[in-house]
Amino acid sequence: MVIRYLLNKWRYLTLLRGGILLIACSIISAIILCQSDLLAWVSVVPMMLGIAMMYNVLLVLISNSVSADEQGEAMGSGTALKALAWLISGLTITCFYPNLGVLLTFMLLVVISTLVFTYRVSRYPQVAN
Repeated sequence: MVIRYLLNKWRYLTLLRGGILLIACSIISAIILCQSDLLAWVSVVPMMLGIAMMYNVLLVLISNSVSADEQGEAMGSGTALKALAWLISGLTITCFYPNLGVLLTFMLLVVISTLVFTYRVSRYPQVAN
């Protein structure tokens, strides 16, 4: 219900940027507040909001980019790619964490995600509408 309201109020690109900002803030606050378990768990809330917001917006964009006959296949492919992204991020953290530490590992993931997002959006300017 909240996501539907946000989709009607703002443009998709604005919501995607907001989701990335929420996730980045959550990662940074988790690193800063990691002295306490409770504070670390509280810092996860913005991340979950950002992920939920971005996932729904991406599903809408995928659905709107194909004909009605192809929507199921396209959304299934989008969901499969999301699962692959979770796998890759887990492997990336596992590989880089011992060498770079937690701060550089998460910052590297944020930078890579932002670059990929910016590249994809620049290739499809109609996404901004």
